[in-house]
Amino acid sequence: MNCESTSLQLEHSVASGLAIRKCVSTNESDVRAINIEVNLAADTRRIFEALTVPEYMEAWLSVPGYHSDCHATVSRRVDGFAWEHFCNAGSVIRIAGSYSACLRRKLIFSWKISGGLSTPESRVDIRLYGYFERSILRLRHLGLQSDQELSWHTGMWTASLTRLNRILGGAACGPRPHGLRGYRRRPQPLDPQFIESIDQV
Repeated sequence: MNCESTSLQLEHSVASGLAIRKCVSTNESDVRAINIEVNLAADTRRIFEALTVPEYMEAWLSVPGYHSDCHATVSRRVDGFAWEHFCNAGSVIRIAGSYSACLRRKLIFSWKISGGLSTPESRVDIRLYGYFERSILRLRHLGLQSDQELSWHTGMWTASLTRLNRILGGAACGPRPHGLRGYRRRPQPLDPQFIESIDQV
């Protein structure tokens, strides 16, 4: 989708440092889309693992309104993943994804929500750029059908990528918008104990 031919909103969260572009298209086949670009203090291999390994996905994926009584489980499927969000011992939201591309620098998968919130199937496209200590993650969520879906998913991806950045050792500066250089930091290993502590913050 060409954002130049659509209405474009640019939001910048001071707390998280995320630059969020919400592009609203008049094309019926791609009504609404979210574009997010994040600068992460890790190489593409570590980011790819965090994006695809169920144990890591459980640690960073976060729905709007997430609190201490919430938890999530992610299971691997033959062609993708299944994510279940639980709150107060009840399954609230289920998300199923099927990969059409699953490479270190390119992830494309379907996205279907059921349970407490139900949405039509949409598509997520994630690209990774960079080497060594710093990489850029570009996420596009395409095919959102309503303003409610757009708002909910914008909140979800903002919270989730902020948590991902913290797990990868970027809590000091947070994700930064494209074009701004952060301080050089030595990447930290994905420590399971550190990941567990994220949920307690």
